[in-house]
Amino acid sequence: MTRALSFAALAGLVSLLAACGGSDDDARVISPEAEPSQPAATRQADAAASRTAFVKPEDPARPALSGQQIFNAQCVHCHGAGEEHPGTFQLAATRGAGYAVLEQREDLTSDYVKYIVRNGLNGMPPFKPTVITDAELDMLAGYLAKAD
Repeated sequence: MTRALSFAALAGLVSLLAACGGSDDDARVISPEAEPSQPAATRQADAAASRTAFVKPEDPARPALSGQQIFNAQCVHCHGAGEEHPGTFQLAATRGAGYAVLEQREDLTSDYVKYIVRNGLNGMPPFKPTVITDAELDMLAGYLAKAD
């Protein structure tokens, strides 16, 4: 029984980590996928058009995004409003409901946001500069930090 519970807990942790992170090889999705009601060829073309080809972080061809756009592209899947988001659920469970939704918090500083994004925390993986550049991290931290 204990072994089965341990396996279930491990499987849950793995799925939580997989939901939040990305890798250097991931395509940068700027807009959502096309609607499923469209023909497959249209969905594939729309999906390809919505991604930016991988470029080096310092490359000027990399599009400039706002802090909110970066949050929506990289963070909202785990940290959006609602308990169906694993990061929001975890923060509500450990810190309380007032600390759960990052976009509503008043206590975040830009230095704290930058540290957590680069180093990770508990189930949240770190994000390398090839995924979120330093300039994008500045924009994201400015968007979330209201205590500065």
